[in-house]
Amino acid sequence: MRLGTIAFLIGIVIALQFTYLPDRAWSYWLFPLLIVLSRFPRISSLTLLLCGVLWLSLRASILLDGTLSTQLEGKEAIIEGSIVSIPVRKQDSSRFIFEIDTMTVGDDAFTNVRQVRLSWYGGDSTLIASGQRWRLQVRMKRPYGSMNPGGFDYERWLFQQRINATGYVRNGKSNIRLADSSIINSFYQLRQHLYDRISSLIKGSEQMGLIQALALGERSQISRDQWQRLQDTGTSHLVAISGLHIGLVAAWVFFIVRWLWPRSFGVYLPIPAPQVAAVIAWCAALIYAAMAGFSIPTQRALIMITVVTLSVIIKRPIALSHVWALSLMAVLIYDPLAALSPGFWLSFAAVGVILYGLGNRLRSDSLWWRYGRVHVIVALGLIPLLVLLFQKVPVLSPIANFIAVPIVSLMTVPLILIALPFVDILPMVSEWLLLIAEYSLQILQVIVVFLQPYSSVPMDMPEPTIFIVTSFVVGTLWLMAPNGWPARWLGVFGFLPLFFFSVDRPAYNAYWLSVLDVGQGTAIVVTTNSHNLVYDTGAKYSERFDMGSAVVLPYLNSISAGHIDVLVVSHEDNDHMGGAASILNEIAVKEVFSSVSERFNNENGKACIAGQSWHWDGVSFEFLHPDSGYVVTNQRRQRNNRSCVLRISNGVETVLLPGDIERHAERYLLAQQNNELSADIVVAPHHGSRTSSTKDFVLNIDPEYVVYTVGYRNRYGFPKSQIIKRYDELGAKAYRSDDSGTLRFILDGDGDIAPPEEYRLQQRRFWHTIR
Repeated sequence: MRLGTIAFLIGIVIALQFTYLPDRAWSYWLFPLLIVLSRFPRISSLTLLLCGVLWLSLRASILLDGTLSTQLEGKEAIIEGSIVSIPVRKQDSSRFIFEIDTMTVGDDAFTNVRQVRLSWYGGDSTLIASGQRWRLQVRMKRPYGSMNPGGFDYERWLFQQRINATGYVRNGKSNIRLADSSIINSFYQLRQHLYDRISSLIKGSEQMGLIQALALGERSQISRDQWQRLQDTGTSHLVAISGLHIGLVAAWVFFIVRWLWPRSFGVYLPIPAPQVAAVIAWCAALIYAAMAGFSIPTQRALIMITVVTLSVIIKRPIALSHVWALSLMAVLIYDPLAALSPGFWLSFAAVGVILYGLGNRLRSDSLWWRYGRVHVIVALGLIPLLVLLFQKVPVLSPIANFIAVPIVSLMTVPLILIALPFVDILPMVSEWLLLIAEYSLQILQVIVVFLQPYSSVPMDMPEPTIFIVTSFVVGTLWLMAPNGWPARWLGVFGFLPLFFFSVDRPAYNAYWLSVLDVGQGTAIVVTTNSHNLVYDTGAKYSERFDMGSAVVLPYLNSISAGHIDVLVVSHEDNDHMGGAASILNEIAVKEVFSSVSERFNNENGKACIAGQSWHWDGVSFEFLHPDSGYVVTNQRRQRNNRSCVLRISNGVETVLLPGDIERHAERYLLAQQNNELSADIVVAPHHGSRTSSTKDFVLNIDPEYVVYTVGYRNRYGFPKSQIIKRYDELGAKAYRSDDSGTLRFILDGDGDIAPPEEYRLQQRRFWHTIR
């Protein structure tokens, strides 16, 4: 059973690597494979592996059938349906998940698109609530997200969440609230009501986001700093309603009912207490999962508890390892896409590590054996996964969890769950319970704030190879083997790659130009043998999200760049400067140059002035613009035209980074720096706007490659068709960041520039959008 389940999982993982899914007709082989499985048990592992491949392919293809078609992108659509998530509200906007019942575009009706993620700005956006039914006028696009090394795969997350499109609501008379009729809508309204009541009872509390997360699985109110502290100390799992909390609720109810049953109804009803307790515990877990909106992690936890409950009901003792395998198999059959979630791997790996590290051992009654040892075992056993998934290990997580788990599990969660039924009938009682829960979370905050500076050790390495991960796994299993296992200390050697790996860097006189995919904006990283330069930082969208922290920093970590020698912020437009604050807060930056250097007084920012230059590892850098004599008469165009223009060359291959300069600055450069503008690679000025890339300027550059840094289906229509044509007529090979993801040019000084590496194409999986 255990080997077969692992084989089934491996089959699913193999299918998740496919660039394209096989034809659905291949899924018909599932039926003969099941017959082979029953008749030839000796090859069951191979059979289950093939079943895993076909099962994932079938389920994924069915889900992809619901993806919005390219022909419908950007078109006005009228949709009717229900809001099925608690909206994330801001001052004048809301974001929510909408389940579509009917959809029309013009006179045509469509039924394939089922669930979409919408934003609504202005209008009635702040009045909407979960469970309401609406008719909305929307514009949508296919699931799409930036693609960068080390970055978050948003398209993968949307696919796993079964979201078929994203879009926004168009304000107008077509947006009408409909009657709420179904029981399911009433359930969503109950969740919204509980959310609003909790918010009103503890209004202004710093811990409100954590309480909402533990009560209803809604984590949108958790601050960015809180998340970072929890992740760094390895305690973020405590605020996610998943196996731990649902399992604890079921365990509490099981033991209470088992104790009460023989002393109450069990006197009159000849039903064994364990069976009754198991059923009621399962019902409690079901209710808690429902309050969390039956999110995917709660569904997974509920399936695991169902397997355990059935083993109790049928009165058949099942080895814990078999329960683990059955639960894993049930989850994968129900939702093979669960394997896309880091939470899936961490939760099942944690249980597996506990069974391996504590099973078949001589037991002790000491507190350390019964409680402390498990945290060390889990921390050690999850190192390979943490390195693979996050390239960091929270080394103090055993200490943090040793203190935090009892606080959250024995105090916070019970208090919150007891408070929920009384939010209306006894609001004062509910408020007091929530306040006590808040105090317990304040204790947790003190702990994680104290431990955070010492807790997380970054693995200063790119995504590890299969060899490194395998070495970690073997070393970990060897170290955790039972007493008597020969030379357990040899397991330490499995971690040696951590200290002896080497990271690729450009050779002397060579450099890499990496144009990152930051949507509608610019962020570029230039890497030499021992130095790193960042040119622009992408946009800032909110206090919780900007491209500096979401894209630039993860990319730098992926190439093991632990510092930035020079940060250039070309000008003060948000799409170029928005991520700068996050970068300056998170990584060491030696120098900052900008056309708005006064915005960086705290970092001793310097003005970028034509003529400034420096040399790194055989590569020269020089600012060509602006100079002290440049004057912009049109104030509206001043910011763009004063962009820092940077020229990079190794003597053979040259790159020009012109920021957002427009025709006025281009003409000035032609007059002042005419002999310095020729370049092999140019990032199109102002994203390919018609106000830039004038004919004479483009002719003077005469590039071999042109890169457009643009967002997918951006509202400006960049790059403009006449600009594309202008570069095409020169024979320049064109690339777009929205099509290619991160583009990396390797300029090694031989004069022959190879086409860039395109990250979106290199990492393409079947769920990714390709233009």
